[in-house]
Amino acid sequence: MKTGGRFLLFGVCPNESIIRWSPYEIYRRDLEIIGAFALRKTFQPAIELLETEAIRIAPLIGMTVGLKELPAALELMRQGKAPMKVHVHPQSR
Repeated sequence: MKTGGRFLLFGVCPNESIIRWSPYEIYRRDLEIIGAFALRKTFQPAIELLETEAIRIAPLIGMTVGLKELPAALELMRQGKAPMKVHVHPQSR
């Protein structure tokens, strides 16, 4: 991770999983580590908001790619040329 980078852990790992990182390196390189936890009580209402289009997300998405285009999209991100939000659609061609 680059100096000043942000690491977002989103998802579930086995309970016995361990990440080994030097606290000094986190401090020295000004790293940010963020954990995300989605509660079951909020998932269904969020899906319903999307289904009913009560929340318009299309304006937030800058690009939609399929799995085949994902490597190229990741390269654009690495170069800083990708839009802020990229939607990966597994069935998209």
